Amino acid sequence: MDFGAPARPVPAMVADALRSGGARCQQRAAAVGPSLAGEAERLTWLGTVGVAASEVVLLHREPDGHEWLVTRPPPGTPASAGEHHFDPQGLVLGVARLLRQVHTLPVEDCPFMTDTDGLVAAARLRTETGVVPAVGFDEAYRGFEPADLLERVLAIRPEEGGDPVVIHGAPYLEHLWLDRGQTGGVAGVGCLGVGDLHLDLAIVARSLVAHLGPEAVAAFLEAYDRAAPDDPAQPSLLRLDFFAALSQFLPGPGD
Repeated sequence: MDFGAPARPVPAMVADALRSGGARCQQRAAAVGPSLAGEAERLTWLGTVGVAASEVVLLHREPDGHEWLVTRPPPGTPASAGEHHFDPQGLVLGVARLLRQVHTLPVEDCPFMTDTDGLVAAARLRTETGVVPAVGFDEAYRGFEPADLLERVLAIRPEEGGDPVVIHGAPYLEHLWLDRGQTGGVAGVGCLGVGDLHLDLAIVARSLVAHLGPEAVAAFLEAYDRAAPDDPAQPSLLRLDFFAALSQFLPGPGD
């Protein structure tokens, strides 16, 4: 079980859901990070638009606002699993196809938003409440205190622009599942919504560096481009740099 809050007794209905086939259990205290109810809504919506995702087994909210979410994972295993690292080319291709599947969903049909202003506000709140440890920063940002780094990051924020797409919001390899090298499905979609695709590309790049090394990033971007050859848009390096830095302050794969 994956618990995102201090331990407390497991409600009987949560235990029953786990026994009946739920494989992952998250809990979250009120007002700590994106709500699990919001994640459950997003998972359910993905099912209606043909994207394989974790299946909601139970959402339970206690009187004090504490939430429990029990889910059944999509087919396969996370792209972060060692079994996929023996075929890095297949890994990056599967991840690219899965991300493109999300990015090509009709924006007008998506009821959720992941706008940059909201991401910045979340980063400020997490910094002010002390839940962003400097030791968790990528190597390039270590040595900065969170508040100082955040101000430097916001100083390089690019102007709004580009066409919004439906983004995953936290596409770490732990949240992208592959089934024998094919797209399995998505998990961890509490931040899914209409937003800037550079957030997704930056987070995938960070995760690939952590698991496979920096050489995997170029291979991923090439595979992402091949997954939709008719799309003339090219990622902006400035926007990628900004979102890579901003993502240091947002929930990670274990949050």
